[in-house]
Amino acid sequence: MASALSLVTPLLLQTAPSAGQAPFLTESLPAQAVESPATRVMIRWAGGANSRPVPYENVKGLIVFRARVAGRDVWTMLDSGSERSLLSERFAREAGLSFNSVRAHIKAPTGVLTNAVRVAQAVHVTVPGAMDAELPELGVIDLKVVSDAMGREIDFVLGADFLSVSAILVRPELRQFRMGPSGSVGLPIEAAVPLLNDALVIQALVGDSPVVVSIDLGSNTTLALKPEAWRRVAPQGAGPSGLTASTNVDGQRRLHPTVLLPSLTVGKHHLKDVVTTIRPWAATEADGVIGMGLLGRYMLALDMKKGLLWIAPPRPTSAPAAEPPAAAVKK
Repeated sequence: MASALSLVTPLLLQTAPSAGQAPFLTESLPAQAVESPATRVMIRWAGGANSRPVPYENVKGLIVFRARVAGRDVWTMLDSGSERSLLSERFAREAGLSFNSVRAHIKAPTGVLTNAVRVAQAVHVTVPGAMDAELPELGVIDLKVVSDAMGREIDFVLGADFLSVSAILVRPELRQFRMGPSGSVGLPIEAAVPLLNDALVIQALVGDSPVVVSIDLGSNTTLALKPEAWRRVAPQGAGPSGLTASTNVDGQRRLHPTVLLPSLTVGKHHLKDVVTTIRPWAATEADGVIGMGLLGRYMLALDMKKGLLWIAPPRPTSAPAAEPPAAAVKK
């Protein structure tokens, strides 16, 4: 994909950083605790010398990393599209966690998961170098479909209940991210794309036509538009150029038409020839979704509480390049 993303020069405490310096402030902050009001999650952020980057693997275009849940190491997927964090039922049983028969209703990118999610009580979660958290309740669900699609045993999904009170900086050229309290990313506001309506939603332009799209770090789609949105903004003469497959968390596999979008504008960044999937997206009222198929190519910073998103080309590095995103497999 050709792109014309303008380089964002990040600031650290209002001072231009030296080469290789990350625009993240947590290393200079004391450890602190914050409670997520939506789910009563109490998070204790690492600070000072305890704060360090979290290494991750690019698996099918998504961020997969090691965390500790109930004292055990687990492969974890970052997913802002999941309303709550989720634990695999298999892992919960093996770890001896008790989970009740009460069924929860949790919004996931494929819609509301009903009669599929149980609840475990008092679960401790650690992301080394970033935070410790106590979750009074944690959703328990069969994640086999997700694991099969990823080709990796995924036992924990870190969802929007954490991200809603966090700042996160993703460095794909280093295969690392940093995570801290809201306000810990030191990037200039004028370079940011504002989030709309206190949600993980932004306005973009398809040609000259505005669309409202959700940001989903747990989807490896590039851009997906709902059929009704596509009909409204489709360039003259544009039509399907192929098909792509997706596998939902409910195990259903579907084929969707794809089109080559001549122009997409996100904030001040202009992209050309964007592969776009035309498909329903039940969990969002927006016109569609931008996923890691696009965002994963760039340095990404997100602070949901402050309502700000930044994207910029990754900095030059000798580290191995990230794998190209595969066809959509999750949502």
